[in-house]
Amino acid sequence: MDAVYSEDPRENPDAERFGEMTISQLKEIVYEDHSACRSCVFDPLGVSMCMEDCRDIYMVNGRDLEELENAILGGR
Repeated sequence: MDAVYSEDPRENPDAERFGEMTISQLKEIVYEDHSACRSCVFDPLGVSMCMEDCRDIYMVNGRDLEELENAILGGR
């Protein structure tokens, strides 16, 4: 996946793509229908830990090396 979507875009071509979102929005997606799978965004425990610690989460396409490098170096 290249981003966070409201649903699996392979199953629903009208799924909303999020460029940015709050941790609360991510929590809604993760907790709504959590099941371990290769396209899952994040697990509920990870979301809870980030909420407790007020951590930012950056979702990047790990197959896009330029995007990955940019994220590692602190870019948006």
